[in-house]
This record gives sequence, C-alpha cells and structure tokens, in this order.
Amino acid sequence: MKIDSSLIYKANDQYFALESFWNRVVSEKKITDSRSRGNVIYRHTFSSICYDISTLPIVQIASIIKRDHASVIHAVRQNESNRRYDSRYESVYIWMYHELSKLLKEHIEDRTQALFSRVRQTNPDIDVDSLIENLNRDWQIKSSLIVEDNKKLKKQNEAIIKHNQMLESRNKILESELKRIKNLI
Repeated sequence: MKIDSSLIYKANDQYFALESFWNRVVSEKKITDSRSRGNVIYRHTFSSICYDISTLPIVQIASIIKRDHASVIHAVRQNESNRRYDSRYESVYIWMYHELSKLLKEHIEDRTQALFSRVRQTNPDIDVDSLIENLNRDWQIKSSLIVEDNKKLKKQNEAIIKHNQMLESRNKILESELKRIKNLI
C-alpha cells in the first residue's frame, strides 16, 4: 500500500495551525495565485518566516501556499534583500512575524498542556511538575553553556578580526615597499 505524502504532511499539528493562518490571510488580504507584487510579498514573507520559526520542512511550507519547494527556497534566499530594499515587504514581514510567532507560541503551549494532561491520565504515578522542573533546569544549564560558548566564540572572533586588520596593515606596508623597489629598478 502506497502512503499519500499529503496525509503525512497534514498529520502535523503545526501544519494545520499555519495552514489556517495562511487561509485567513488569503481571504482577508484577497491574495490570488497571480504573480503581482502584492501577492508575491505575502507568499514570500509567509514562506521565509515559516522556514525560520517553524519546524515544517520546505515541502510542507510550499504545500500550504500551493507552490513547489523551489518557490520557498527562492523566497528564503530573497528575504534579506526584500526586507532591506522594499519598505512594503518589510512592513508585511514585521506584521506577519509577530502574528506567526504568537500563533506558534500558543500552539506549543496548548500542545504541551495536552501532552502533560495525557501523561497525568495514563501514568498517575509520575510527578509531571517535578519532571517539568527537572527539564527546565536541564534546559537552563544547556542555555547557559551555549551563552558561555557564544562569549568564547565572540572573543575568538574579535581576536581574528584584530589579527586580520594587522595583516591587512602589514600587507599595505609591503605593497608600498614593493612599489618603491619596483620604481628603483
């Protein structure tokens, strides 16, 4: 029996939440399948944000906007320049990023509460609150380790930048000396 891949995509709760959001935006903003700039801005913005903050694969994001994966890849690659040079795109991006961030945060919180309710029902002996506390402590430790690693990497980066500047300065001096010797010959 062959499994329909679209059924697998739709099994993902996050997919449903984002698809519902996209359908609402399409109806409210009257987005069509045309390539007019207004429609493209919304599709590109949605694709880029979903790529950045959701766990959906590119194929699922493309499925939501009824495009192929290459369209999503193109949108992600163009996102930075679109944001930099198109003020309309930037304003849509800021609005949509805020809305999708809020949606996904609520979605994660709802799913977490549902999961803990199921754990409590199926395993009443497990102290879920202690489990959560331990998980939070573990994540705080991991987070602090990442922060420390980040500080070390920043220091290394600063040292590399300083070394690079010194080499560039030395290179300029050597080039000027080389020109002087070349003129003497």
